[in-house]
Amino acid sequence: GAMSFVHLHVHSCFSFLDGAARVEDLVARAVELGLPALALTDHNGLYGAVRFYKAACSASIKPLLGSEIDVQGGHLLLLAKDKEGYSNLCRLLTILHLSRNGGSPALELDHLSAHSSGLICLSGCEKGEVPSLLRAGKVKAALEAASRLKDIFGDHFFVELQNHLLPHSSSLNYHLSQLAHHLGLPLVATNNVHYLKAEDYPLHELLISIRKIERVGQSKPPRLNAEYYLKSPAQMQRLFRNYPQALANSLLLSQECSLELGLLKLDVLVK
Repeated sequence: GAMSFVHLHVHSCFSFLDGAARVEDLVARAVELGLPALALTDHNGLYGAVRFYKAACSASIKPLLGSEIDVQGGHLLLLAKDKEGYSNLCRLLTILHLSRNGGSPALELDHLSAHSSGLICLSGCEKGEVPSLLRAGKVKAALEAASRLKDIFGDHFFVELQNHLLPHSSSLNYHLSQLAHHLGLPLVATNNVHYLKAEDYPLHELLISIRKIERVGQSKPPRLNAEYYLKSPAQMQRLFRNYPQALANSLLLSQECSLELGLLKLDVLVK
């Protein structure tokens, strides 16, 4: 039968000049695809969280709130498991934004370990420390980086596999799965969602060009093809047929989260 899958790595238009999808449209598409839950993980912020939470709840989709955060070494994906996790995520984002003295800020590992409770950590996209090190052939350093995150998050640290059909995708996933096996870490499959459907790719490319202030078509977009959309469970199953546990873990992980937000209180916070 069709295996269920949950997208845990999703950017909306609140990832400024990067994501090209409105949160309401992401939720509507998740309903069409029959997804039981959906995460929103915009860059360094929870800007769309309330709108997303309301839209998901009214569509009977379980909302998972998180963020893809700049940490020293690269990107890291954090998801709030519960209220405590959500407030720790808010604290970490505050620390991150307060540290903006000129350069682009990045959290230190000490910050993470002080506020790790209630958070689930995924090793991130290719810009994450662990995959970057593996791609550079630095296996020992990658193992050390993953071990540090395991020390901080324990059972709540997952090695993230992505398959955007790039030339290096399958070898990178093989190396990531070897690393996970070596350290006794669970795998989870994600798609680095930046737009709703494959045909929305030109809009995403345009946003990237604006961000880089270059002419469309001249710049080499950081996302090299049109695979960064909200895919169906069947599509994800085909992409990760060698890693069934990574697919199953996306659902298990979503079931572990139970974040109930009193929205009246939240509205006050947002204003």
